[in-house]
Amino acid sequence: MYALLLSDRGLSPAAISSLFIIWSTTSFVLEIPSGAWADVVDRRLLLVVSAAIYAAGFALWILWPTYPGFAIGFVLWGFSGALMSGTFEAYLYDGLVARGAASTYARLLGRAEAAAMVAALVGTASAAPLYGWGGYALVGWASVGAALIHGLCARSLPDPTRTDTADATAAAVSLTVRPAEASSLLRRYGTMLRSGMSEAIRRRPVRHLVLISAVLMGVSAYDEYFGLLARDTGASTADIPILMSVVAAGQVAGTAAAGRTATMSRHWMALVVAGAGVLVAAGAVTHHPIGIAGAVRVWWPAGSGGGLDEG
Repeated sequence: MYALLLSDRGLSPAAISSLFIIWSTTSFVLEIPSGAWADVVDRRLLLVVSAAIYAAGFALWILWPTYPGFAIGFVLWGFSGALMSGTFEAYLYDGLVARGAASTYARLLGRAEAAAMVAALVGTASAAPLYGWGGYALVGWASVGAALIHGLCARSLPDPTRTDTADATAAAVSLTVRPAEASSLLRRYGTMLRSGMSEAIRRRPVRHLVLISAVLMGVSAYDEYFGLLARDTGASTADIPILMSVVAAGQVAGTAAAGRTATMSRHWMALVVAGAGVLVAAGAVTHHPIGIAGAVRVWWPAGSGGGLDEG
């Protein structure tokens, strides 16, 4: 409901768009630098820190609901998303490799993401009664609480199975880090960062994946305006979370199918994504909230990877 919050606080569509640009730019700029940390320090620590930053951004929106407050909140959200992006996937993959079960990665990740989307579906639907009981403030504080629960769940994950980063992990979490340890950690981070940048620039398959991800992130950014569009077509603020639940249901279906779509050829994937885009356009021209929600629901299983909030 954040787009509605921004609008109801007097921000124009141009101002709202500028905040989304700040958000996406932060995520994009920090994606590779923050990703390098996931190969140097304890990934559980990154997930916990990411959740704390996430909660801080939402709290700032409630306590300082002005353009600067919203802008800083989006920067924090983008930073949090960059820290989180790929970290859990890498944590899961390394754990499976250590157990000789790497072949189950796509299936397990799909199940995990589907479970997360079910939680998102419940949270989205609950925004309707929360808004009725306490307005944006109650919805916001509930979001802060959810982010903190996220951090507690991350903290409860098993210890990392990697042994090659144990020294760096200890240096990162210790309150009495020796200068030599800190220097070693920074050197390893710099090496990993240069390696990642070089791979993204020089290796053609990796470069193509980076470009495709950037394009899909931009194309799917339209969903950030869904709440505003639904209200302009006649839906009330209290009803919009219900419509967004339809979108979340599509995410559940799409992520649950990740294990099957992992083997889909790039040509079929391109056709599916293009077809979903046509359905989105068809739903939008109906100028009816139900038609728009139905079209957006079809888009998500096509593998867009989410909106800006997923980096």
